[in-house]
Amino acid sequence: MPTIKRKVLIVEDDVSARRVLARHLEDENIQIFEADTGDTAFKDMESGLQPDLLLTDVVMPGLLQGPQLAQKARIMFPDMRVLFMSGYPLGMSHHSEDIAPTDRQLTKPVTQDRLLSMVAELLVKT
Repeated sequence: MPTIKRKVLIVEDDVSARRVLARHLEDENIQIFEADTGDTAFKDMESGLQPDLLLTDVVMPGLLQGPQLAQKARIMFPDMRVLFMSGYPLGMSHHSEDIAPTDRQLTKPVTQDRLLSMVAELLVKT
């Protein structure tokens, strides 16, 4: 029986950081989709992309910041898991009130081991 390839949407405005994250996850047989803003990511989801996991920066250019993107995406995909990335601890972010209790956060810089561990934990729950 073939295994189902999980889909992760990475939303990060720093292209080099986004590519490193994508490379780490592709090595784990995860299908990667990328967006440079929350606005672009939301349009992709409106157009039919249904990720198992949204891996998003908290603060980025555009109208939709990470927490607002997650809120809108969960309306379409209630079972989708969310992993936030930020250079600040979650409690220090002025966006922290928009983050759901089931969401997880990675503090930048993100290590490969921590990324893979957190993604594996979240994808097992879906």
